[in-house]
Amino acid sequence: MIRKAVAAIVFQEDKFLLASRVSILLKKGELEPISEEWDLIKGGINTGESFQDAILRELEEETGSNKYEIKCHFKDKLEYGLPEKTGFSKQESNVFLIEFTGKNTDLKPDSKEIGALKFFSKEDAIKKIKYPETRAYVINHI
Repeated sequence: MIRKAVAAIVFQEDKFLLASRVSILLKKGELEPISEEWDLIKGGINTGESFQDAILRELEEETGSNKYEIKCHFKDKLEYGLPEKTGFSKQESNVFLIEFTGKNTDLKPDSKEIGALKFFSKEDAIKKIKYPETRAYVINHI
């Protein structure tokens, strides 16, 4: 089964926001701790929710802020395999370019899923992203 999701390439000026993930969602709806991995803000889509509403909800849930402006919805999707314990074979994400319009003090990571939020230069963000599919997608779109 394919998990439909959204992802955000978040920027402010010439910096890009990454999240340090500390857990993954399992098929039973439980969170399992993982070792720190830097990634884009991502999440699933609720039934009946538009892609735009889903990404804005995920941003607010995972960062504690609603100070975002959608700049672009990329046409191609970010796709990659998922561990069997998640209950999905792969994830297919609609990706958005989003500007953060707030201040760093507005960011309050969701401690259940996100350990930290940090802005990086483009080069450092690309180096920090753990997954090759996500890294390649970001390289091709920013």
